[in-house]
Order: sequence, then structure tokens, then C-alpha cells
Amino acid sequence: MATDSEMDGRKVVSMSGGLLRFASLCPRLAFHKARLPRGDVKVAPAGGHVVNGNLFHGQIVNRILEDLADVEGAGIRPPNPELKRVVEASWSDPNDLHTELWRIFAQTYMSPALQEFASNLGNNPQEQIEAMSQGIGELARMCAELIIGARELPARTRLFLPPEGVVKESVEINGLQIQITGNYDGLWFDPVAEEFILFDFKCKTSAEFPSDLHQLACYAWLLQRRTGRPVRGVLVYVQPEPEIRHLPSKDLEATFPKSEEFVRYVAELMVTEYEPGMEIRQTSIPILCQRCPLDERCDELYGKRTSHIS
Repeated sequence: MATDSEMDGRKVVSMSGGLLRFASLCPRLAFHKARLPRGDVKVAPAGGHVVNGNLFHGQIVNRILEDLADVEGAGIRPPNPELKRVVEASWSDPNDLHTELWRIFAQTYMSPALQEFASNLGNNPQEQIEAMSQGIGELARMCAELIIGARELPARTRLFLPPEGVVKESVEINGLQIQITGNYDGLWFDPVAEEFILFDFKCKTSAEFPSDLHQLACYAWLLQRRTGRPVRGVLVYVQPEPEIRHLPSKDLEATFPKSEEFVRYVAELMVTEYEPGMEIRQTSIPILCQRCPLDERCDELYGKRTSHIS
């Protein structure tokens, strides 16, 4: 959600990552939810869910990322001995390291979580298990490539930052002070390319990729502002046949002016009072309107939609 206040005579807007995500799906829905609350406005995900996201993120991936950070002393707990041994061993072939990490991720993290929370797998357990297995396989692949690459450097640099980190930044755009707080799944550092790797696991299809990219690009923009380092992105769509979207740092950086403009637009929208028929941007995801609770009233409330959504 967004809140606004005054500071030194300037309007201050506080925005969450969830609001940015909602607005990237559809600014009209974000405005409706934030300024005209009428119950819980929800939209079924375009393309549908396969994997239980709370189980996959909270009980599997988050714990893997925590233990990877602990291996390098970034956490407060002692590291997992087996994981530490594998990460610190001498490897020449990333495929061998990938296979070993995948085995550990599956046996140590995924299998116990699936046994403990078997009731959360719904009516498609086999499909979910396959998708989760492939998801942690992609995580193991990224991890192996990063470790092998860093071995070539004379001095070891911390690679794995703690998961579920917070992006918090205050920016001033056109006299409007905007405070943004969001959470990312994972952040690693590639000492070879001297850039951060920002990644996000999506437990759905890539049908909403434009909005997923928009949110990730905003976080990359804020991280680069804060650190001065380039940021590349990885979106992993967790499905039985996962889809990986690699977003090079130069490509993400090219979107930063759009990210700044989008943040300003959303912030200004959140401090705007509603007037009947006011014009608000429509979604860029055509099939979203089919699942939207505002569909029948959208044109009346926020202006007539164009037949072609770009």
C-alpha cells in the first residue's frame, strides 16, 4: 500500500514493493485498491499457478539461500557442514558441482519440507514436486556457475548475501519525495563481472512477464543507486519445465528511466483524489482483464480502454 505525509513542506509518498507489483499489473487496480478500498481486490494470475509459492519460497528456497550465506559467515548460525564442504571444495567442472548441489538441495531442503507440508500440495502433488525439483535445479546451476567463476580470482569475495533482503530507498522526482520499500528473493555478487545478481522465483507461468520485469527493474534501479554497482536480473518461472529469463545489467540499466517515470506516475496516482471517469493507464497484459473484478465497471470508473493493449 501507499501512504502520504508532509516533510519540510513537501509531499512524501511511501510505497511498498507490493504496490509496485500491483501497479505494474494494472495501475487502475492499484489505484482502486489503495484509494477506494472495496474489500480485498484480487486477480487470478494470468496462466495460473502450479506450485504452492509459500511452501517453495518459505520452506525450501529461503532456507537454501540462508545456508549459502552462512557458509560464507554472513549469517548468525553455524553453516550446514555438507553444504560448506561442497561449496569450498575444488571443482573444475560446473556440471559436476551443479549435480552435487542439486542433490543436497533436494535431499536436505526439499524432501523434508514436502514431507512436513504434504497437505499443502493440493490435488497436483506430482506436478508440484517436479516443478519444485526443477526450480532448485536452476538455483543449483546458478550457484555452481558463480562458484566456479569466482575460483579464478586471486582473492575470495563474498558471493552469497542473505535472502529476502530489503530494498529501501528515498528518491525525489519532480519535487515529490518517494520512499520505496520492497523485498527481493535473492541477491548474489559476481566478482568476475563486478555486478550484483538479483533473482526472483515466480511460482507461475511467464504470462505476466511484463509486470515481473517492471518490478525487478525498479529494484535493480534502486540497488544500483544505493551501491553504484551494475545489477543483472534472473527471473525463474517454477514449472515442470521451468522458464528462465536472463536480464543483462546493460539491458536493465536501459530501463531505469522508465522505472523512474513509472515510480513517479504511481506515486502521483496514490496522492490523487478520485473523480468519476478520471483517466488512468490500463493494464499491459491483455488476458488480465478477463480475470479482473473491475472488468464491467473499469471503463466507467477510469476511462474507456483501448481495444489494443500495448
